[in-house]
Amino acid sequence: MCARTMKGRPLENAEWKQLLKRNSPRGSELNIVKLLPLKLSLMASLREIEITLLPISAIVTQTGNLNEIFVLPSEIAHNGKERPILLNPELKCDIEEYIGILMKFGVNQMPHSAYCGFDPNAAFVVNAELRPYKTQRRGQLTSRARIVPHELNRHLDSLISNANLNAVGVTRLSLIRTFVTEAIKARWALEDIALLSGMSTANVKNIAVMGLEQYAPLTEYFKGRERAKKQKIQRLEQVRHWTFN
Repeated sequence: MCARTMKGRPLENAEWKQLLKRNSPRGSELNIVKLLPLKLSLMASLREIEITLLPISAIVTQTGNLNEIFVLPSEIAHNGKERPILLNPELKCDIEEYIGILMKFGVNQMPHSAYCGFDPNAAFVVNAELRPYKTQRRGQLTSRARIVPHELNRHLDSLISNANLNAVGVTRLSLIRTFVTEAIKARWALEDIALLSGMSTANVKNIAVMGLEQYAPLTEYFKGRERAKKQKIQRLEQVRHWTFN
């Protein structure tokens, strides 16, 4: 299979711009409402179920400040394990704009000043009708019911389809994988990427070497590490040879 059409492959930079442009009609103040789930997935590595169930209290503090880093509760984490979530400056600005929309339209408002007047337990992310995304129960996991974010799944699929990217291998999984590849290109430690993305380091490595031409620097990154390791061993061998001769 051609890497360019590999299902679930990471996005190229031009494709990410295309995804935003095709889904941002001019003059619509609700664009950020529609696009925020995309950005939370790509920039913060949040899964669909995590985005759907994310409470306002995770983002907005009791004093009305915005959390730049917060702990995703184990109750809503996709693998049942809490993990830190980091909001980069661009995503933080998007969230501030989004909160302004919620306040303007009175979404999840309560008669108090804490949490910027929001209900702290309400869902943070809402759909284009300013209502929480619907979920379905499908079976049972080990310790809880299996909840499927079917409405948000359909929404993200439609955004990808609107940009004509579904025909070239882009899926919802591509968003999480792009987070990983961008983090590696930014030279984050593999352990940090695994922690923030909720993946194992083995999965992070697998995503990094998916064989896409635009990610060739990632392959070189790992090859460079191996070369450095071999050179270090060779130097140590030379020192040992010199010491014991």
